[in-house]
Amino acid sequence: MAFNKLKQALISPPVLRLPNFSQQFVVECDVCGDGLGAILSQNNQQIAYYSEALKGKSTLPSTYDNEMLAVVKAVRKWRSYLLGRSFVIKTDHRSLKYLLEQRLTTPSQARWLPKIMGFDYTIQYRKGKENQGADALSRVAAFQFHALSLPIADWWKTLQQEVLQQPYYNSLLTNQSLNCVQRDGIWMQSGRVLLSPTSSLLPVVLADGHSSPSGGHFGYLKTLTRISAGFVWPGIRTSVKSFIWDYEVCQRCKHETLRPAGLLQPLPIPQHIWTDISMDFVEGLPLSQGYNVIMVVVDRLSKYAHFVPLKHPYTAVSVAKCFLNNVVKLHGMPL
Repeated sequence: MAFNKLKQALISPPVLRLPNFSQQFVVECDVCGDGLGAILSQNNQQIAYYSEALKGKSTLPSTYDNEMLAVVKAVRKWRSYLLGRSFVIKTDHRSLKYLLEQRLTTPSQARWLPKIMGFDYTIQYRKGKENQGADALSRVAAFQFHALSLPIADWWKTLQQEVLQQPYYNSLLTNQSLNCVQRDGIWMQSGRVLLSPTSSLLPVVLADGHSSPSGGHFGYLKTLTRISAGFVWPGIRTSVKSFIWDYEVCQRCKHETLRPAGLLQPLPIPQHIWTDISMDFVEGLPLSQGYNVIMVVVDRLSKYAHFVPLKHPYTAVSVAKCFLNNVVKLHGMPL
């Protein structure tokens, strides 16, 4: 409880304050082997925190490159606050103080420095012991195993009583086609609990699979997959679909994910050649002289086509160059 109160205090007034755009902003940055952290402040009062884990190739560059990466990410994170006004960047890496005076020697420097060229900033060196706020945000605490919790079903005895009372379960003794077995007074089918279609536990199972905190209020397919992993009963698909469709919270808060198609309209007929074209890409082809993609450009009036080979992966720049060389130079720019 004390730790949760401390976290709440750190992200609430008076520790955090609203920005005052008439005062100078200060960005404190730091990086460690596992992550980077930054603090935006004014007059020694925090405005926002930022931390991000370093994964994969991000952990391979030198300390200088990672410290520079922390500066770039922090400035771009709070771009809306910092752009157009002078601010101070504080870091515990002394060589970054001369960032704009050094010669670029690594590809990372050449890639990251232009991203902050439009800002008016001054980099100041701060000793590591004085940069504890950003240093704490850049570190990931080691995982410690303290306890183990297990779910306990409180409906097991209720289901055992239903098996003894409902006639549906008695019919399973003579119906061998279902491949059911009885364990601890409960009928099982393929390792899943078999329920009666009129069981009083169906609303409980449906609510747990859909509207519980672990259910997540997902759609029909995900909810059906989650429930089918442990339970089965005749008409399970219909039951899940009806439960989701009738659930008031989802119907009130969620929206349709399908875009209305509207009325289909024919495309206008072009009046001149190479004024209206269509373009598509054919991918997944076997290599032929290093090419495995074909860009198809068709004039809609004359049906004349150009087939331009491309190499995957291609970019917008490479496609534009091929379009200029193979279409625009021959027929002019389409309208």
